[in-house]
Amino acid sequence: MPLPPTFMKDFHYEDQVKKMEYRQLGNTHMIVSRVSIGGATICSNFYGKLDFEEARRTVHEAFKRGINYIDTAPYYGDSEINVGKILKDIPRQVFYIATKTCRYSTTGAKQFDFSYERTMKSVDESLLRLGVDYIDLYQLHDVEFADNIDDVINGAFRACLELKAQGKIRAIGINGYPLSVLKEGLIKGNGKFDTVLTYARYTLHDNSLLDYFPFFNEMKVGVIVASPQSCGMLTNRATPSWHPASQELKEIVEEAAKCVFESG
Repeated sequence: MPLPPTFMKDFHYEDQVKKMEYRQLGNTHMIVSRVSIGGATICSNFYGKLDFEEARRTVHEAFKRGINYIDTAPYYGDSEINVGKILKDIPRQVFYIATKTCRYSTTGAKQFDFSYERTMKSVDESLLRLGVDYIDLYQLHDVEFADNIDDVINGAFRACLELKAQGKIRAIGINGYPLSVLKEGLIKGNGKFDTVLTYARYTLHDNSLLDYFPFFNEMKVGVIVASPQSCGMLTNRATPSWHPASQELKEIVEEAAKCVFESG
């Protein structure tokens, strides 16, 4: 594979970078590695206690080997702070950073805020925590929890258009789990969204994303497939208690895992 624009000779393992596959993310400026780093694992909120030094070593090694995209969010507890601490020792040229807005906490009355004003404030908070001058991809987080998609478009999305014009962000994304809601958001965004992200939708137990690929291609957005391990359910660890899957599906996956491990 040709070397990506994020390659730095004195930083990377060139032979490893040449083995990595890269794709342009929609019509954005980003030529991203096909695998990336999810910031929900770089916090203490979701997957158990964080070993920060292990996380730091992991991210540094991943970047040296050609991964160039990392995604986080204010919703992921202290993830943005931890990611910022990790990135300060890495040249800005070698990575793309994505974060999110609109979802801020796991509990309380202020979990979500899709307003223009909160989004304008949120971006400065994220820039400070991450220690960067601009964000490559700024995403509207879990839009299905808004009262309606029009509130998202008239509030947070309008703010993102201004932030992009100001240079604080370089691309705008829309995120969520229900694919029909993401489709509605893209239509109402009038072609000004750059990416769409959904999670646990292209896995061993759910391939519904395939039905939406033709539409996403028509809209010319980059498609980000998050959590291919279905938020930890398709691993050899116990499914997290907060996992949104039905109890029936959790039991089926657990039984399948037992069969795999017992068969050696």
